Amino acid sequence: MTLAQSIGEYFESEGFEVRIASLGRQAIETFSEFKPDVTMLDFLLPDIVGLDVLRRLRSIDPQALLLMITA
Repeated sequence: MTLAQSIGEYFESEGFEVRIASLGRQAIETFSEFKPDVTMLDFLLPDIVGLDVLRRLRSIDPQALLLMITA
């Protein structure tokens, strides 16, 4: 089980609706469609650097709550 899955399971058990994206492009698409209350974003992603994803998410919603994490 990945860290994202573990965190997701915890938040689902607390009643939150969770979406997990493994790639930066997928995260941007999911963010645009889902409009989450909080987004946890890994700094190291396989396709796009996390800071670039962060910038794109901010351009979609400047008020979004974004948490950057890294292993």
